[in-house]
Amino acid sequence: MAFYFSFFVNTFKVTFSYRSNSILKMINRLIFMIVQIEIWKIVYGYDFAKKISTDYGLITLNDMIAYTVVSHFIFIVVQTTSLKSVNDKINSGDIALYLIRPYSFLTYTFTETVAASLVSCVIQGFPLLLFGILFFHLRVDSLVTLVFFLMALLDGFVIFFLLSFLCSIIAFWVVQTGPIDTILSGIIKIFSGAWIPLWFFSPFFLKLSDALPFKTIYFAPLSIFTRKMSSLGIRETFITQWVWMVVLFILVRAVWFFGQKKLVVQGG
Repeated sequence: MAFYFSFFVNTFKVTFSYRSNSILKMINRLIFMIVQIEIWKIVYGYDFAKKISTDYGLITLNDMIAYTVVSHFIFIVVQTTSLKSVNDKINSGDIALYLIRPYSFLTYTFTETVAASLVSCVIQGFPLLLFGILFFHLRVDSLVTLVFFLMALLDGFVIFFLLSFLCSIIAFWVVQTGPIDTILSGIIKIFSGAWIPLWFFSPFFLKLSDALPFKTIYFAPLSIFTRKMSSLGIRETFITQWVWMVVLFILVRAVWFFGQKKLVVQGG
């Protein structure tokens, strides 16, 4: 445990030293967020009193503004680049050096990802939330809502990590996982509600998204934050997230086990 904490601190310091890159990403994310909000204002005809009826209740323009701001915050939290190094280590053969070290490579990578995510939160996420509070009147309903949102967000972070790690270690069988990452990213953006809330999709699409883990990353915590999920729905969401974490963890361990047997390092 002491090793992982030391590694976490070192990774945080190194990542934070490159904060100028994160600041540029934050500006880009801020511009994208403002554009999205303006699009929703156009959809609603700039009418803050207008309500659109959905299976999740009535959706106002203020709901969509809050959804958009917090969605971008979640993106900053979960979308780190540290997992790309897993693919690079496997392709270069450097992964062999990590296999002989006395610690779990999965835990090592998770620690690195958490550190990178915290840096992103400090430099990108919190300023973006502050902007939302000052200019779009972003508010949370209650402390209980905030706690449930953060719990769902953390669960979603773990699910996204496991999905990304699973795609990364497929490099044991393929030369590059870039196309797989691109496909996964596109699927997540559609089925997670990252860009467009699942409120507005057809019943068939909603049933399909219920069978996949992606909605637990974005849509679930966002529905909690915007108070569009009942107490029963929140309990079911947590159970669903925990089940997916167990399933994905088992899949990761299985693929990792067979991947090590498949590993062939050039020159040795």
